[in-house]
Amino acid sequence: MRKANLKTDLQHVIENCKDSADIYIAAADSTQSDDLQNTFLLIALQRKSFVELLNRESWKEGYTLTISNSLGRILQRSARTVVRAFSSKRDEKIIESCRDCEENLIDLYDEVLTNEDLPINLYRLLAEHQQVIRATVDQRLYSLARA
Repeated sequence: MRKANLKTDLQHVIENCKDSADIYIAAADSTQSDDLQNTFLLIALQRKSFVELLNRESWKEGYTLTISNSLGRILQRSARTVVRAFSSKRDEKIIESCRDCEENLIDLYDEVLTNEDLPINLYRLLAEHQQVIRATVDQRLYSLARA
């Protein structure tokens, strides 16, 4: 990938993490379970914190990224099932939809991490956050689905 694509890649990560936070907030609003609400809100907070951190670290590397709200585009593109699941208010469907969104986010990270122009500090930051997302899927969402 060319360096010109790096800013676009970082912007996509920021937008998708922000969308992920918005999806978890919607999930928290759609469940009746206090445990699920708390879990979803904690994940949303973590995503929003990461957006701020990545934005700050990218700026240090000379990349000015804007934090925009692309939830509409995301839902239209790949997460229509999230809205349907949330409207049904069935916790199993909500968890499954969140898990699918997380898998899409992991795939995006896989793609961005292959950018040869990615500075090492941003590479490490993204790789560490990808592990956090994987842990969310593997530990939190799968265990919630089994509960």
